[in-house]
Amino acid sequence: MINKNQLSRIRALFDRALDLPPEQRLGFVRAETADDEQVRQAVLAMLAADESSQGHEDDHITMNVVDDFIGALQNDSDTQYLGMRIGPYRVESLLGRGGMGLVYRAERVEGDFEQQVAIKFLRLNDAHLSRRLIQERTALGKLNHPNIARIFDAGALEDGSPYLIMEYVDGLSLAAYLENRRLSLRQRLELFLTVCAAVDHSHRRLIIHRDLKPSNIMIGADGQPKLLDFGIAKSLLGEDGSQTTTMEQAWSPNYTSPEQVRGEPLTTSVDIYALGLLLYRLISGRDAQDTQGLSLDQTVQRICQQSPPDLNQQGMVPRDLNRIVFKAIHKDSQQRYASARELADDVRRFLRNEPVNAVGDRLSYRIGKWVRRHRMACGVGLISVVMLVTAAVQVVIQRNNALIAEQAATLQLARANEVTDFLLETFRAADLSENRGEEITVEALLDSAFDDIQQRRDLSVPLRTQLIQTIGKAYSNSGQRAKGLQAAQLSHEAFQGQSDIDELQRAEFLVAAGDLMMRAALTEGPVEGIELMREALQIYQRRLPEDDVRLVDLNNDLGSALINARELDEAEQYMQAALAGAPGLAAERPLFEAVVRHNAARLEHLQDNDAEARELIDRSLAIKQTIYGSDEVGYADGLLIRSQIARDMGDWDQAGSDLEQATAIYKAELAPDNSSIQVALNELANYYHDLGQYEQAETAYLESLAHPALQRDPALKAVGLNNLAFLYVENEQYQRAMPMFKESLELRRQAHGNDAITVATAANNLGDLYRILGQYELSQPLLEEALGIRREKFGAQHSQTIETELRLMMLAVERGDLNSAGPMLESMEQHLLDSDTANPGSWITLHQVQSDYWLARQDRQQAAEHLRKGYQRLVEHYGEQHPLAERLLQQVEALESDEPQGSAN
Repeated sequence: MINKNQLSRIRALFDRALDLPPEQRLGFVRAETADDEQVRQAVLAMLAADESSQGHEDDHITMNVVDDFIGALQNDSDTQYLGMRIGPYRVESLLGRGGMGLVYRAERVEGDFEQQVAIKFLRLNDAHLSRRLIQERTALGKLNHPNIARIFDAGALEDGSPYLIMEYVDGLSLAAYLENRRLSLRQRLELFLTVCAAVDHSHRRLIIHRDLKPSNIMIGADGQPKLLDFGIAKSLLGEDGSQTTTMEQAWSPNYTSPEQVRGEPLTTSVDIYALGLLLYRLISGRDAQDTQGLSLDQTVQRICQQSPPDLNQQGMVPRDLNRIVFKAIHKDSQQRYASARELADDVRRFLRNEPVNAVGDRLSYRIGKWVRRHRMACGVGLISVVMLVTAAVQVVIQRNNALIAEQAATLQLARANEVTDFLLETFRAADLSENRGEEITVEALLDSAFDDIQQRRDLSVPLRTQLIQTIGKAYSNSGQRAKGLQAAQLSHEAFQGQSDIDELQRAEFLVAAGDLMMRAALTEGPVEGIELMREALQIYQRRLPEDDVRLVDLNNDLGSALINARELDEAEQYMQAALAGAPGLAAERPLFEAVVRHNAARLEHLQDNDAEARELIDRSLAIKQTIYGSDEVGYADGLLIRSQIARDMGDWDQAGSDLEQATAIYKAELAPDNSSIQVALNELANYYHDLGQYEQAETAYLESLAHPALQRDPALKAVGLNNLAFLYVENEQYQRAMPMFKESLELRRQAHGNDAITVATAANNLGDLYRILGQYELSQPLLEEALGIRREKFGAQHSQTIETELRLMMLAVERGDLNSAGPMLESMEQHLLDSDTANPGSWITLHQVQSDYWLARQDRQQAAEHLRKGYQRLVEHYGEQHPLAERLLQQVEALESDEPQGSAN
């Protein structure tokens, strides 16, 4: 057992060792404890526990000695101040202990008000510790900031030991706070900005903290951070006002800078480095330079020479934010931010989607950021510049893992640099200093680059392919889908027949070309693009192990593409493979499982397996919430899918809540012209429409149609026009609906050709409006066109095919062609029973047509019976509050009372 004399000596030696550079501590302890092995072991144990030294293999610390030491320390020192009166305060409980001293919570017991404070005592009256406590008192006395714990008083006990009375922060350490709160990225960054403001306040008063780390930042009940423990803080000026050239060495390995380890003169840059490490922790949830379990030499090497893992390896962190972090933690202090304020300003620029200083002043980067903020002024090139520049960089990040050999990866990196250089040269034409003020449009830049690529013969096949695919993505994302498809086809041709291309690299090109083809066509999901992805999958299956990330990834991509193309049976096998492989990638790519479950939920929803779809999307959202928080775009994407599932399940409250939350997130987090906002507004309008809340639906439809994204995407505009026209039809405002249906049909023909699914939708709706207006000769060919497309694409028993057949039955009944309508109605009910995709709306429509048919035959009893079935189905699915329910009930009652009544339509 360690005696009290040994304990006193251990304390003194421990604190003196803390003031030495790490590489000198072991020698110091050995020299000072040559006569007492127990004291030497205990001091080394304390240094290890304080994370200031990890010890050496030949200095193994026995657990018995450590236990004896800790027991003696707690029994003797940790309780000696409990109940003591310090001025008006009484010491109540121990808050924490460190190498320097002990911190207690105390309560005011004098005066007319209650107050809690924190009191820091030294472990013993030691000159080294006293000097450090005086440093903290001096430092805190100069600071007055709401996010720095204040000092209220200072003094000394009867034996001369100094103490500090400080602000008591009732809360959690930053590390504990992050574990207990699911903060979004924006919330974490805003928390970081507050810490930066406190550090900047300290620096402007010439005080550096030197020990910024999560345990020295407390988060109060109000969510505001407080900086603690200026015990090793140091003024940048000496007592005579001259600049300090040497500083005491004390640091925590996981949050210290290279210059602190090397014992160099310190500046505010050490706190900038620590802030960068804090930002890394806030973003990723782990320490950038974790030294746990390392020897002293390994710790020094990690801090001084090794860069932490890139945050953007899996595309999980925006590149600009990644650059900010790595500028702050640059090993060369001259390359870091000059101040905490500059670091904070760059974070604010990131949050405002402005160019950040961490990437320098490249022309292409500045143009891209400008376009993102001013897309309305850029017309057709709303996203193109951003896509061009970022895609050049993504070549390195997203596809580098496709090459197994290190030499191949090096070639890929070199090629990516060639891509970047080529594109930057193209963008130089946009610099007014070089183009003499001529107006250069984004479309002209894209066309110029595309023409140049096609004409040049000095480009290697891989470089030509990647350049064409980069330009193609820019075309597709700016709404120029025809040119995007042309680029996709040209990129495919570029590497066809090339025998010198590695098979895995060929697969990568196939994936990229196939993806580009589907981007260009969007809703139609062309078979050619899917075929390329199938070919790539065959290569992967031959060359890669089953759990390889590329194989699992492509199964998900191909499944998603087939879902978009509505080839659901084939999509299912790929999604099942992706679901099976996703959990194995959780550690490396935590978001991937959420993405796969999101797509699987879409598939189950389209197959009318809504219970399974709901379970999948709920799990996906739970994962996203853990990673993103609940106010990020990725989370909103999942909310949109869940709202559609909930709506089909009749869970209207959930559907409405999800839609409103998703729309609010998109508006808060995305540029005003982003198409996701328009899609959410349209979905919200559909929700109100389905509920029969026509006024709210019209408002949302009109807002979605006024959205700037529609200027570059006619296909989206066609959808919005169709939906609003449908609303007007239901409210019998036929003349308002007619031009919208016509424009929607024309836009779809132009975008997708005459045999597209979306064209069938528009033809069906316009043909039905002509039917309602009695213009049967115009109605018949449009409905027959829609029926032909839907039968070919979906088969005879699909709900969309059935819907058009129902419209043709209505047309036959209204034209008086009852001989044709009768057999059609008899077979239709069986079609619905056999259909896997029939929805309640189809049944309701069928009952209405049956009612009209029997009414035309003067059989009011049969008409009333069928219409009541329609009413019962509508109430069962939509509820009695739906306006159509009341209308149908009135018609049923009128038929049953033998009163004359018009058509149920």
